[in-house]
Amino acid sequence: MRLLEAVASSGAPDGLRTLPEVETWQVWVQYFHLVGGKVRWRGPKDRPPGAMRLVNPYDIEARGADRRDIFWDGYRVHLTET
Repeated sequence: MRLLEAVASSGAPDGLRTLPEVETWQVWVQYFHLVGGKVRWRGPKDRPPGAMRLVNPYDIEARGADRRDIFWDGYRVHLTET
């Protein structure tokens, strides 16, 4: 959280927030937040929807998905037979 605060501060160099490496830190912000000066886990209702939420900082194109009672993080592929 200290690192994220330093990047967001007014004293941070211009362009630092737009670096791809720094933008993937949004994974941290989506899952954790500060409550009373302590880092707390966000509940499922406090997180962005699966289509928008980053689920893996190493693969920023992966998303959360669900199908009936199965939940996963990754990709969804639709295959058809011709």
